[in-house]
Amino acid sequence: KGEIFMDWKIVRECDDENGSPTEWSCELAKGIFVWIDKISDTRFGVTTKAGGYDYLALCKSLVSAKRWVTKHANELCK
Repeated sequence: KGEIFMDWKIVRECDDENGSPTEWSCELAKGIFVWIDKISDTRFGVTTKAGGYDYLALCKSLVSAKRWVTKHANELCK
């Protein structure tokens, strides 16, 4: 099965006042992006809408949010 390589980038313009990341982006396929927003220390939202709060999933950690994207990447690319 075709494994999609996830190249996550920190969206630096969304860093908090301490310079800590609060948003990550990944281009799953040509022109198809997904973002992970840090909502709190224990809540991360996955969305396909830039600047949107219409979350496809809410996860307890950044690692689990990235895992959710990997698991659902083929569906997100349709």
